[in-house]
Amino acid sequence: MMIKAIIFDFGFTLFYFKNASVKKYFKCFKEGLNKSVKFLQDKDIFKTETNIKKFLRDFNKRRLESYKNSDKSMKEITTPSLFKEILQKSGIRLLDDEEDVYKILADLYHSCEEEEWTPFDETRRTLIKLQQMNIKIGLISNHPYHASILNMLENYDLTKFFDIIMTSAKFKKRKPHKGIFTETILEMGLKVNDVDKVIMCGDEYADVVGASRAGLIPVLYLRKVDFPYEKEINIPDLITIKNINEIIPVFERFNQ
Repeated sequence: MMIKAIIFDFGFTLFYFKNASVKKYFKCFKEGLNKSVKFLQDKDIFKTETNIKKFLRDFNKRRLESYKNSDKSMKEITTPSLFKEILQKSGIRLLDDEEDVYKILADLYHSCEEEEWTPFDETRRTLIKLQQMNIKIGLISNHPYHASILNMLENYDLTKFFDIIMTSAKFKKRKPHKGIFTETILEMGLKVNDVDKVIMCGDEYADVVGASRAGLIPVLYLRKVDFPYEKEINIPDLITIKNINEIIPVFERFNQ
């Protein structure tokens, strides 16, 4: 079999979150949301502390709801659309360029998070080697703001290695939805019947089970950080790796 492409997950596959913990995640998002609120205060959007408290309460509640619901619906609510929804429900209308303002709010909201993600030591070398092998390289990330993934890749000069960068924000559906894998393959210039010649490497259920259901070859990256509420993965003869550079011999084995 000749492998035509390798698709990677982003978080805990190519990049890691420094000193990762659920507590630190929430702290980061809280800092980002406070920056967004400060921006709105400076624009004189919020008039009172009561307005701010209500906005924070409504935003956090809706964000948590959307995340929990996405487990079943696989629907992604983007960060700009979430800001838009909460502000408009509060009767707040922004300027004529309000869509740009929602993007600014999303930039601020994810700014702390972007500072914490950094590539694994072997990420760049692995991508360079794969590129030298003339194989198509893709990325699929479950993330509510496409620009954040682009920013983090650009920060480390890694964007150039990818033929396609797909996010749930862009596709509007989250992994393990089969469609996000199929669409990524098509945008790489491959055909639907090439799915069994594409490797998907990721660190969790959504990556490998979604890939398997879509017909791709799943490879599980054995993440060193445990998170609560992880789904059990039951895929016979699942290929696993402990370091991202181990994807090279996996690729070579298929291409013998």
